[in-house]
Amino acid sequence: MLQNCNFVEQGLDRARTNLKLVDECGSLWECVLIFGTTPHEHCMIGGGWKHFVEARNLNDGVRIRLGVPRAGDNDTIYVRVYDD
Repeated sequence: MLQNCNFVEQGLDRARTNLKLVDECGSLWECVLIFGTTPHEHCMIGGGWKHFVEARNLNDGVRIRLGVPRAGDNDTIYVRVYDD
């Protein structure tokens, strides 16, 4: 779940349901963007996100950085995984 509301509000388009995730290797993952309001306002990435997590063998505590090319209605998120 994306908990940084500023990132969601400033970087993503609430009218979109499809989202492309591009990792630091240039791999493309087709995802679904889900907005919710219960019990609080939130946003989740589904679909290809699960495949990305499995392929990269991500576990709790792994740090990632998300970015978008510009403020506004992006349909692509860039992600970098930090291996500490």
